Amino acid sequence: MSFLMNPFYTYSVTWGIVFFVYLLGWSLIYPPLSQEIFIFFLVTCIYTFTLGRLTRNAFFSPCDISSSDMIRNKYDEQLNRIIFFMVTGAIIEFLYSGAVPLYAILRQTGYIYAEFGVPTFHVLLVTYISYISLRTFYLFLIFNNRKYLFTSLLALSYFILIFNRASVCFIALAMVVIYIRKKNISHRTTLKLMIGSLLALYLFGVAGNYRFLTYNPNLEYSNQPIMTIGKASKDFTESNIPKEFFWGYLYISSPLSNVQYSAQIASNDISADDLILTSFVSVVPDFIQKRIIQSQDIDVSKAALIDDSLNVSSMYGLAVTIAGYYGLLIMFIVWLSFIFLNLFIFNHTDMLDIVMAILIVITLFSSFVNMITFSGWSFQLIICALFLNRRLRHTFAC
Repeated sequence: MSFLMNPFYTYSVTWGIVFFVYLLGWSLIYPPLSQEIFIFFLVTCIYTFTLGRLTRNAFFSPCDISSSDMIRNKYDEQLNRIIFFMVTGAIIEFLYSGAVPLYAILRQTGYIYAEFGVPTFHVLLVTYISYISLRTFYLFLIFNNRKYLFTSLLALSYFILIFNRASVCFIALAMVVIYIRKKNISHRTTLKLMIGSLLALYLFGVAGNYRFLTYNPNLEYSNQPIMTIGKASKDFTESNIPKEFFWGYLYISSPLSNVQYSAQIASNDISADDLILTSFVSVVPDFIQKRIIQSQDIDVSKAALIDDSLNVSSMYGLAVTIAGYYGLLIMFIVWLSFIFLNLFIFNHTDMLDIVMAILIVITLFSSFVNMITFSGWSFQLIICALFLNRRLRHTFAC
């Protein structure tokens, strides 16, 4: 199964699942899919599946770390330094924000967790800790030393404490990818992972309901608010399916509805400036985009939404809003170039399994947002590139 763990297969499978879920028809708010949208995703899914088959032996032969005692001891010496960096950074953030978000949310204090963190420093710390969680998990699989597993779980606990559901999902999925790439798993294990994914989807809905309570502390736990927002169909509301799954249904399928809606309202008069702007917003990191747009007073429309509450529109949403169907093609070319560039940079290095996991997560969750420009996750690739320099890696990481 490990040969399937590459971003090309991920694109094909992900958008296939999105289409299947969309067609379940659990929400009355979604528009029907146009022929152009259907053909675009059908062609790109077939194309990426073919790429996955053609390139599976070209990029997916990582250079493993030596498991000698000398190498193992060298990495062991760095763990205390890494833990010190992580814990110190977390304490600084908790003191600056005056709260531990998870504790504040469970007590229903009305704390807005999205405001947590020291500006700029938070992005750097999140990126570093994300990398450490994956790197130490990878080393645990190589050396079978629980010190690495402890460090990896400690890093993951930071994101739980700050109630960053997205990062917890990203890291957990990346760990699964790394595990599958390093271990030969049975069909039985694959079935367990699928069941675990359904459980995670249910818990995602539970967490979503509790998050809703942070904005409405006087209400009791209920699925009704999200079902009202998403206009759940009668077939779903009367079914025996646990209603917490409606959160997952909306998150998986609503981006496609927003892409369809964006295509319907996009202008037919597309200029060269629109195409340039689409390329800019498709590849430049979010915090750099924000500063350039503000300094140059550039008018950038937000991605069109079928409903303000369903505010994710995949990596294609903004591109389609600006450039119509041309935006679909531009964004796909940007994603494809981004994947190939990173595969060439990290091919045959001991970072490849980690980078592959990051790219798979980027591809999977690009069905929700443009993960290429999301610096909180994609910037790990810059850290991986910097840490190809072993002296730098041995000073700050492992």
